[in-house]
Amino acid sequence: MKIHSFLAAGLLGLSLTACQAIKPQFIEPGTLNRAQLHELFVNQTVESHNLNNNQISYTFYAVDGQVVQQRDDEIRTGQWKINSKDKICLNMENTRFGCRYVVRKGDEYFKYRNNKEGKPEPIIRYGSFVPGKAF
Repeated sequence: MKIHSFLAAGLLGLSLTACQAIKPQFIEPGTLNRAQLHELFVNQTVESHNLNNNQISYTFYAVDGQVVQQRDDEIRTGQWKINSKDKICLNMENTRFGCRYVVRKGDEYFKYRNNKEGKPEPIIRYGSFVPGKAF
C-alpha cells in the first residue's frame, strides 16, 4: 500500500512539474476555431483593413488553398491554410507561411499577432465577406 501511495505521489509531482514547464499561450476571448475559420473564409472575397498603414486589400480564399489578393492596382497570388493551432496562414508570392489568430469582437473580426512584448495585438480588421471571387 505504501508503494502505491509513493508512486501516486511521485506521478502527481511529475505531472505538476511538467505542467509548470509549459509556457502558457494567451488566446484572446472570441478566437475562432478551425470550423469557424473555414466557414468564414472558404470561397469568400474578404475585405481587409491594415490597422498600421490603413491599406485596404481584397483577398479571395479558394477552397483548394489558393489565394488571390488585390491591393491598389496590384494582384498577388499565393496559398492559404488553417493550421493545427487554429490559425489562418498565408504565403504570398512564394514567401513562407505567416500564421495568425482571428478574433471576433462584437460584429467585427480581427487578425492578431504578438507585438515585441509578446502580447497579442490586432493588425487587420476584416470588413465584408462576399461569396465567390468579387474582383
